[in-house]
Amino acid sequence: MRAVARKANVSLSYMCELENNVKIPSEAVLIRICRALELDLEDANCRVGRFPLDIAGKLCDPGARRLVRSVLGLKRAEGR
Repeated sequence: MRAVARKANVSLSYMCELENNVKIPSEAVLIRICRALELDLEDANCRVGRFPLDIAGKLCDPGARRLVRSVLGLKRAEGR
């Protein structure tokens, strides 16, 4: 983790806070960490629940949400 922190130009303590879900990285920090780890930024964003703006905007549409749930075999949460 020390090497990644150094490559990404962030402190080791900040990296620990990210690892322990104490902090959420900004887009700029996430880009640097992805570069340090040689990871795809869009994949990393999706894994932490962030979606590209073009996709996130589409998910505001109820029809799009129904389609995604249908494709993934998910059901709507109760009370929503």
